[in-house]
Parts: sequence; C-alpha cells; structure tokens
Amino acid sequence: MSILKINKSRRGTVLVEMALVLPILLLITFGAIEYSYYFLASTKVNLAARAGARAAILPSATDATVQAAVTTAMTDSGLPVSNPACTYTPGLNVASGQMITVTVTIPASQVTIVNMSGLLGYFGGSGSPPNVTANVTMAKEGPSGGSGGDE
Repeated sequence: MSILKINKSRRGTVLVEMALVLPILLLITFGAIEYSYYFLASTKVNLAARAGARAAILPSATDATVQAAVTTAMTDSGLPVSNPACTYTPGLNVASGQMITVTVTIPASQVTIVNMSGLLGYFGGSGSPPNVTANVTMAKEGPSGGSGGDE
C-alpha cells in the first residue's frame, strides 16, 4: 500500500523536473541547429566568393559579371540571399599575375532559422551574430609579359 502512495507523489516530482529541464534542453538543441546552419551558410558564402573570384580574374571581368557569378552561386547553393555585398581589392583592372581578393558578405539575419538574438542578449551575449563573410584571393589571368614560353 505504501508503494502506491510513493508513486503518486513521484508523478508530480517528475513533472516539475521536466518543466525545469525541458527549456534548457530545447535551448541547447535549437542553438546547435542554428550554429550548424550558420556554419553551412558560411561554407556556401565561401563557395560564392570563389565563384566571384573566378569571374574577377578573367581579362574580360566587369562589375556585373562578378556580381552575377556571386548571385548565381548563392542561388544555386540554395541560400536565399537577395543581394550579397561583393567587393574586390585592388580592383578588376590590374596586370596579369597580380592578386585579386574577392570579399562576399551577407547579414547574419538572412541566414538564421530561429531568431535567437533576443535570447542571446538576455543571457549577456552581444544580441546578434556576426555577418557571414568570405575572402578568396586568386591571380589575374591574361597574357604574360614575358617573351613567349619556348625558353
């Protein structure tokens, strides 16, 4: 008879324990999902920067072709970004063999699944994750300045 009384009082304890632990477990789970998707988006932005760098190193490169290559790479990878910021240093009109660095940046707000920024601020975090940025450097293609290639 005393076993039944212990089980009835135990039911309430389990419910209270679950009510205390479940929010923490959900926070950890959604945080892991959000971090994983942020990492995936970072990889996709890197691939888009690589596509932009490939377009930028061609002798016929223009602003429009580089931006189109980056946007196409983003669209093809499934990352729903409307207009990624694309910059290149030192510019597109450089001599053959010089390095061009293409930088692609998208706001972190465009790659979130669950917007946890308010929750991060509540726990003392910055309140928003950093933007997703990727840099790729390649050498400009074109005719060499040498005397040929038969030496």
